[in-house]
Amino acid sequence: MIIRSCIEHKQASPRFILVCRNAKAEQELSGALIGIATDLELPPIQVLEHLNDERSLQTTQGPSSAAAPQAQSSNTPEWNKEALWLRGGLPESLNADSDRQSYSWRSDYLASMLNQDLDCWGIDASDRLPAVFQYVANNNGEQFDDANCAKILSVKRESIRKSLNLLERMGLLRRLLNWPAGSNQSLNSMPVFYVRDCGLLHAALGIGSVEHLRSHDALGHSWESFVIEAIVNASNGNATPAFYRDKEKNEIDLVLRFPSDAIYAIEIKVSSDAKAKKGFAIGCNTIGATQRLVVHSGETDFTSKEGVPRLNLISALKRLPH
Repeated sequence: MIIRSCIEHKQASPRFILVCRNAKAEQELSGALIGIATDLELPPIQVLEHLNDERSLQTTQGPSSAAAPQAQSSNTPEWNKEALWLRGGLPESLNADSDRQSYSWRSDYLASMLNQDLDCWGIDASDRLPAVFQYVANNNGEQFDDANCAKILSVKRESIRKSLNLLERMGLLRRLLNWPAGSNQSLNSMPVFYVRDCGLLHAALGIGSVEHLRSHDALGHSWESFVIEAIVNASNGNATPAFYRDKEKNEIDLVLRFPSDAIYAIEIKVSSDAKAKKGFAIGCNTIGATQRLVVHSGETDFTSKEGVPRLNLISALKRLPH
């Protein structure tokens, strides 16, 4: 009623309702405020945000100045790429006093998200939502075959699709369509799914430390997921993300089309020494890429013999159009 009153009196300042990823609350608000509200996503802490977050704790001002500032963790980390990669960007996880505490918090968070009452969205126990999420985590970054998933989990394909749509709405998954996104060609191709927050991905895979991550089979896809989420968020909604893969298996990990018609083709490698495959160049020529980048997990920037910039993640983020 307060929101509607503000609208009726045409008050200029926008009003915000901060809501957690709760299915019932979201449904109630969207129904009550239909036609006068829009959604703004508040994502986990991002790479450049974490890099620049060296401000001291601020005390409150004005009428509430007597309020004590909230206590912070005694181990709030300074910029640490591997900590952000391992723990993800959810503050309680990132700022935990130890990797074990961080892992425990993320496991509990996932359980609460996946096991909440979702009847309002038409999801019940028979849809096996937690199992669908686990399947995606186990196949993170691979083209998703819903028929195979349905067969393995013994549920209907329509149920799988319904669960995937809800997991996207909850902010847990990112769906990338094959290039060009939204075309009949891409709609006829299997999408790729990523767990958006790497900390949650690692919790689902039982990875509790950097050492474990470095030796895990999921290392490459984990880094790919981390980089894609960082780059897509850094584009501030100004680019349409996709991936590219053709019948000859020439592929590009991430393609961004900007309103200016600039097309960024991005190959993602864990090792700074790993070279982009021949299929990357073929794919770039096919889509008419105006920028080609390789993003690796090292710290140095250099240019390959083919003239393709090979950048660390920070440099790649700063290379995006603003």
